Amino acid sequence: CDVETFTSPPPEVFAQGIDMVIEYLARVEMARTTNDLQLVDIGLQSLPSAVLEMDGLQVLNLDGNNIRSLPPAFTRLEYLQEISLQGNPIVALPPEIGTIPGLKELHYDRTVLRNPPAEILDRGLEVTVAFLRRLYDSRFTGVVDVHAMDLDNLVAAEVWPTQIVTPSITKLNFKSNRLTQWPSWMCERVGGNLNSLSLASNQLASLPLVFGMLGGLTKLNLSQNHLKSLPASVADLTALTKLKIANNDFSIVPPPVFELPNLQILAAFGNELTALPAQIHNLTKLRFLNLSNNQLRTLPPEVGDLTALTDLRLTHNDLETLPSEAGGLVSVTLMHLTHNRLTVLPPEIGYWTSMTELSVASNRLHALPIELGLLTILSRLDMEHNTISVPPAEVVARGPADVVDFMRRICDSRFSGVLNLSGKALKVVNPEIFQIEGLRVLN
Repeated sequence: CDVETFTSPPPEVFAQGIDMVIEYLARVEMARTTNDLQLVDIGLQSLPSAVLEMDGLQVLNLDGNNIRSLPPAFTRLEYLQEISLQGNPIVALPPEIGTIPGLKELHYDRTVLRNPPAEILDRGLEVTVAFLRRLYDSRFTGVVDVHAMDLDNLVAAEVWPTQIVTPSITKLNFKSNRLTQWPSWMCERVGGNLNSLSLASNQLASLPLVFGMLGGLTKLNLSQNHLKSLPASVADLTALTKLKIANNDFSIVPPPVFELPNLQILAAFGNELTALPAQIHNLTKLRFLNLSNNQLRTLPPEVGDLTALTDLRLTHNDLETLPSEAGGLVSVTLMHLTHNRLTVLPPEIGYWTSMTELSVASNRLHALPIELGLLTILSRLDMEHNTISVPPAEVVARGPADVVDFMRRICDSRFSGVLNLSGKALKVVNPEIFQIEGLRVLN
């Protein structure tokens, strides 16, 4: 007969002679009744197609063959309870195994296995299957999500960038593991289609010098590690729009950050920053900036060049003043300045006409600038834990709209000479009101 026309038995079985052919067929036929298939030591190089048609199979023993992987159709064998792959040159357990819901036993050779890593295998079958399921799903979602799997450092250079992070993968999530390093080969050999990478909540103290080779990244999360600097090649991530470097050990904002022309979101809270350099003005597309929980004492005048910025968060710093140039933040809608040492706000806040939320609680303010009255769409104003007398407490108690109206009337009086405070239920008139230059009429 023409061996090449047969799919069962496979050619490698035919090559061993008629006795092996008969043995193979007998085992397959018996399994149709017992749902227990023992294909041990018969020289298989791949899983025979006949096996994939045995939908009710419960036990599959492939020990002592030359199988390196399993076909995608392996997922049909959903009733498998026991799989044995010992004595095969398998360096990575096939992700298809992760689709078998009732699997109770899985046997393999750990001496040659490179994936899943030891820390996964050590935690037992349930965790191993869950890990493989995530890898299997990534083929369809484009997302390798192995967050919170307690992974140590990646060592299987022959597996990760070839069999797992394939060209179809666009997102990697390694958040909440125990990585102390990110291997260079994951930068050099990962496809250019990767656009999102999360290494947050690991134990990274540095990144490889070639990190910039991940040039397709648009989102990068490095928060909650032990980083003190970033490699210069990060500046090559010119497509990056979102960068999180919060809760690290940075004493300065890493210089490569200011060379990212498309950056829109920068989260660097929870570091040890004492100053913001003038280069911040390079980030002309920045919309969100969070530098809370640092040690900032001042802001550079160049912060006013961030005309696209809509959300600025600077809570829990040591700021005593804001530069007048901050008035250039004409697009800002939300600003949090709580828990600083501010004694005054610049009158240039009057240019923040898009502002809807302003928080200046827990500072050292005695008065708000009358230009606050120009913020006509302000809907939330938090100014607790200050000693503010202007506006008076009875106005503040009635909410932001009343505060803005009160300050707006004072602001307008500088030009009209007329100040109408009727209906404001004032208990006292602030002495500052009588110092308004040119005031002619006070109602």
